Amino acid sequence: MAWLDAWPVNGAGWVLPELERCFLRHARGLDLVRRLLEAAVAGRLGRGIIACDSWAWAFLQRVWAIPQPEVYTLQAFDANRLAVHLLNPASAGAGHGLWVRNARTGEDVLPLGDVEGGVPASDEMRRLAAHCRDNPGIAWRYWRSHLRPEPDPSAADIDAENGQPADAWPADTDTMWWSSGRDPVMPADTGDDMAFVLHGLLLHNGLPEELLARLMPLSRDQLGAVLQRLARLGLVECDVRPWQVAPLGYAAARDFLRGRGYLVDAF
Repeated sequence: MAWLDAWPVNGAGWVLPELERCFLRHARGLDLVRRLLEAAVAGRLGRGIIACDSWAWAFLQRVWAIPQPEVYTLQAFDANRLAVHLLNPASAGAGHGLWVRNARTGEDVLPLGDVEGGVPASDEMRRLAAHCRDNPGIAWRYWRSHLRPEPDPSAADIDAENGQPADAWPADTDTMWWSSGRDPVMPADTGDDMAFVLHGLLLHNGLPEELLARLMPLSRDQLGAVLQRLARLGLVECDVRPWQVAPLGYAAARDFLRGRGYLVDAF
């Protein structure tokens, strides 16, 4: 807690971007975050901004009555906003338009058009927004993983322009194909050990294995086996960052934990 004791109060303002990194869910793991929030609410740290993951915030609200004088949440992305969000990065920089079509039917997913003027939401966009709970970060990962350079081999012949007028098909336009694919699912024999691990990872927005082991009622060998099984199922991943719930597995993990009566976030 040395960094909290040495907190400079100089009136310049401050930002704490990841409150979920300031606690661990065990008997002695909440002292720091309680001291921090008490000092912040009392004004002893000066004016500042604290950002927190939605799962950690739900947990902290449950274990401590946190005063909330000014709490803001980023607006969720509905289907129309999600379409603009997904098309903007794809069409920016390369100088090319992008036309995204269903890999099986050829129907528009992201049609040609002016992004700034608004992109009409397709049925696929509405389904994607609902599946990802309007979370743009998860939707982006889901979207990128399901784009294909060619239509599905099993699809019927798709007309190259699908009825589009000639002036809607400029030479500098790229076509990509959207194939919904198969999402990770929770196995039928999922037990408490998997639930403990998934919930711990979501509450802390990811953890290295050595810290996760301190929070789990599992031996280190058992924890390793659970993590590897969840990874093979596509439900967790550990690439550059510590272990975390995989974006493509988030919906299945959240639904599973909610069905088991675990505390989940509000978003």
